[in-house]
Amino acid sequence: MKVFISSTYEDLKEYRQKAIEAVNRYKCIPLAMELFGARAEEATTVCDKEIRECDVFIGIYAHRYGYIPGGETKSITQLEYDLAKELGKDCLCFIVEKNILWNTEFMEMDKYAEINAFLGEVKKACVVESFKSPEDFMGKLSASLGNHIAQGMGKKEKEEEGTCYIPRAPFPYMAHPYALPEHFTGRRAEMVMLSNWFFNEKEPVLALEAIGGMGKSALSWAWLQKEIIEKAEKTDGLRGVFWWSFYDDPFESFITHLYCFSPSHLPSFSALPLFTSLPLFLFFFIIHHSSFIILFQNIPRSTTEMKF
Repeated sequence: MKVFISSTYEDLKEYRQKAIEAVNRYKCIPLAMELFGARAEEATTVCDKEIRECDVFIGIYAHRYGYIPGGETKSITQLEYDLAKELGKDCLCFIVEKNILWNTEFMEMDKYAEINAFLGEVKKACVVESFKSPEDFMGKLSASLGNHIAQGMGKKEKEEEGTCYIPRAPFPYMAHPYALPEHFTGRRAEMVMLSNWFFNEKEPVLALEAIGGMGKSALSWAWLQKEIIEKAEKTDGLRGVFWWSFYDDPFESFITHLYCFSPSHLPSFSALPLFTSLPLFLFFFIIHHSSFIILFQNIPRSTTEMKF
């Protein structure tokens, strides 16, 4: 899968590198100007060709409108976005938060009208994520790209080619993304409880129990996104985030995906004794030796009765 990365350059170099790294982690091909190398075509022509060939378009925007080529009324950055939308590409767009301190050298005050008009169009046409640091951006991009692969093209390619895109930790892996209702709000007390467990308690497992429909999954998903992934810089010891739903796939598949996602220091299958229960051994090894957050939906009661 090819992923085009669009932004102004000088002000967002670090963010572009984070995007390239995230795309590579998913075994996708990043299409970015810093990777094109020397070519005979003009830069605008090259970008046009790359956008037409891409599967996903990533837009990263801050306080610069960018260069306007001769004969055009829009910047290259906006022209790239417009072409992606015209071609029906899937667009993942990210805009810096307004209250974040920014280098004034990279703020085009004389083009704020153009910037605001452009970003207004982006917000109307796309679901936009805001970011406040390179780490925050990388966490959100990784989650968004992983969700996109799992929901759309990844599933299609998995069926057609037997390919499954699983990133390596520490990048978040949302195997079965949860569709959080738009009206979800509140639940601060429960979120504080979850955060207190994660940051302060020694017990490696916490179970949320309630009858169906009480919002356990919604609460867990909202907490994971808002308190963990969006605040990645505060969780330096965290080595991976893994979300799985047993509504969609069985325990054996879960173990396989978790093994592929986990760091290379895990024991290999061939290194385990023949009498070892592989699924359970790997599961307990991971939760006791890795700083992961592993969230399940609907653990089947039959799991405790399975013969491994």
